[in-house]
Amino acid sequence: MRIGIILAVACLTPGALFSSEQVFPLDFVQPQQVIGGSGGSEIRERGTLRHLPVIFVADNQRIHSDWLGANCGNAEGSVYRAFIDQGFTPFELWMLDLVPAEGHQLTSLELRTDNLKEMIFAVLQYTGANQVNILAHGAGAVLAHATLIKYNLFYAVHSAAYIAGPFHGTYACSYEQCIEGLPLCCNLTPGSDFLQDVLVPDETPHGPRQTPEGPWTTRYLTVRNGRHFGDTWFPRNPESPSLDGAVNLAFGHLSHDGLRCSPEVQAGVIPFLTVKTTPYEARHDRDGDGFQGRHWGGPDCDDDDGTAYPGAADICGDGLDQDCNAVDISCLPGKDRDVPKQRRPV
Repeated sequence: MRIGIILAVACLTPGALFSSEQVFPLDFVQPQQVIGGSGGSEIRERGTLRHLPVIFVADNQRIHSDWLGANCGNAEGSVYRAFIDQGFTPFELWMLDLVPAEGHQLTSLELRTDNLKEMIFAVLQYTGANQVNILAHGAGAVLAHATLIKYNLFYAVHSAAYIAGPFHGTYACSYEQCIEGLPLCCNLTPGSDFLQDVLVPDETPHGPRQTPEGPWTTRYLTVRNGRHFGDTWFPRNPESPSLDGAVNLAFGHLSHDGLRCSPEVQAGVIPFLTVKTTPYEARHDRDGDGFQGRHWGGPDCDDDDGTAYPGAADICGDGLDQDCNAVDISCLPGKDRDVPKQRRPV
């Protein structure tokens, strides 16, 4: 963990974007499910928010140092610095770790979806933003997409950009490898039940929600190499990272990691995720729960009830939507308990 922060200080100053001992701001309430990461500024600057915050999600065996210029394959570049250069502030940029240290294996994408879900809620609450955007790489992209679908979080995510995500599987995985000690391959083997749950019936669900300004929908962009054997993850299925209904970009000269770091890719991804917004105003938060009401474009579904807000504990079967995801959580056990009925497998 320390390595990533030292790299951040070395590469990103002036401005002291991070302290050498601190990964999140001192007053940021890190959810129990969030293993680690970095982001935000030293001061909670809700009144300075100008863009929807972006949450970066790294690949398997990687941590937030990837976004600061580490492990760049056949390209060079700090993704974090590129966002700063395009007008984002540290307060608007957040990085989520899915493993405790670089080199550790993800054991299950399914079990890690709550990490991103809770991170989204925490960033919304801390920044006062109406929504967030997501930038994810490799296995992190599939996890991010599964999180949106599993918890019906389209209302909370404006745009998602996925780099080299094995949405249709990777032939670097097999069920034999899953059994022999690489459990992540149970998720990422082509044709796995997990991937079918993510892709069927709609590869890019939007979850429209009516607001005074019209329906909110989630937008998608994918980035891939697109050539056979151009990306070591996809020697035989180079279109695996593409999604029907998304903006799909191909860069045939870049490796799996190069796709993340390349300024050429960043030139397409950053504008897609640059969404201007207005800062939080307390007068638009009648119940004082930290979230602006939907009448003002915010994510709070009941601004007269301080127990209903994004991330609130939803009580199963009571007919109420405490966490504002447009679904009353089912009392039935299982992985699809938060998914709307029309998306549950028969």
